[in-house]
Amino acid sequence: MTEHKKNSGSKPKRNRAIRRLPTSNQMERGLFIDFEGYMPNAKQNYRPPALAGFRIGIEGPVKHVVFSNGFFGVAKATGLEFKSWKEFLKELYRNHRGPIFAFGPLEQTHFRMALGRKKIRGYMNVKLIVEKNFPGGWPKHEVIHLKSFAQKAGIVMPQNYGRKKVTEKLNLVKAYSTSLKKWNTAPQNIRDEWQAVLDHNAFDVAVMSDLLNWAKEKSRAKKQSTE
Repeated sequence: MTEHKKNSGSKPKRNRAIRRLPTSNQMERGLFIDFEGYMPNAKQNYRPPALAGFRIGIEGPVKHVVFSNGFFGVAKATGLEFKSWKEFLKELYRNHRGPIFAFGPLEQTHFRMALGRKKIRGYMNVKLIVEKNFPGGWPKHEVIHLKSFAQKAGIVMPQNYGRKKVTEKLNLVKAYSTSLKKWNTAPQNIRDEWQAVLDHNAFDVAVMSDLLNWAKEKSRAKKQSTE
């Protein structure tokens, strides 16, 4: 989790705006997006995403697009879109005029790297918004992550959902997915691992609107109780 220092001047107003609950109209027009891939390490300060899941609005299926050559074979075999991550994000940003919802700062970093700019128009960090509007405040001793938010909101987690396990699954799949020929030899358990990655990602995309709606309901209930 990235810590943000308090600043003077106009900064606090901007921070309050970032953490304000979105309107229904903003959510219906919003782009909900989540990336999967490998975290930075000692050799690489930044690592591009391997794939993304996204959806416009709060309903409908989550679409997936694959970026990494390491997963070209499985993308080709399963009919998923395969594109340059930079070109995809540039096109998405150019054509989408509504808010961009993502859970945390990493997605914003990907946009910044692709676009070559610091400020991303309409970016809304769902993690900060829900944390700020969590009923009674988030317990200080508890780690903040999507799974913990979902559990406290009473949202049922997928049976095969595993936080921090996506990288392990990607490594297993990658051994068979660099070409269509290799993927054709992939055993069923590897194919299941790939589907688990997509299911994990789709849940992360879809649950953001559920968390925001839950926070909005709690906020309304709190206001009504004080009237």
